[in-house]
Amino acid sequence: NPAPDGTVRSLLATPGDSELYVGGNFSSIGGANRDNLAQISTDTGNATAFSADTRGLIKDLALVGDRLYAVGNVWKIQGVHRGYGIVVDATTGTVGPWDPHANRSINSIAIADDGSAFVGGYFDMLSDQSRDHIGRVDPSSGAPLPWLSGSSCQDAENPCVVYELVVDSDALLIAMGGPGGRVTSLD
Repeated sequence: NPAPDGTVRSLLATPGDSELYVGGNFSSIGGANRDNLAQISTDTGNATAFSADTRGLIKDLALVGDRLYAVGNVWKIQGVHRGYGIVVDATTGTVGPWDPHANRSINSIAIADDGSAFVGGYFDMLSDQSRDHIGRVDPSSGAPLPWLSGSSCQDAENPCVVYELVVDSDALLIAMGGPGGRVTSLD
């Protein structure tokens, strides 16, 4: 029992399953001070040396090689301001340059085969470009890519919120709320 002193919203196993990344809204977990993002041993529940010092709720995590992506209401990491998404070195917690620069919270992230990231949430702008609740961003910078969703989230009368994304080789699956809950698939 890692005994967090707050809420855990996301879990992600490391390759080999010996550690677990934990995201949420807490300041202590696994016997150590960790703000909202931590890595714990799956055997003991104790926090590892990994430390990222984030400000804001972490809602979802994705791991690509040595990069750990975290999205949510996160707005600051290691003193650096970010737009609701961060990337850190998966071993050291050192902040990287990736920043989707959303104007509101990001709820979910899914990594495509080409390394680009799909993000979904409450936002309608990514890096000052219109993206209604879902967008595809560059894996290094976080800048929006030309892909547009064409989803029903673009209805100004009944906007939706993207809660979860799953991507495979030819489809993006989206769980949405707003004017009734629904699941849809996009190319």
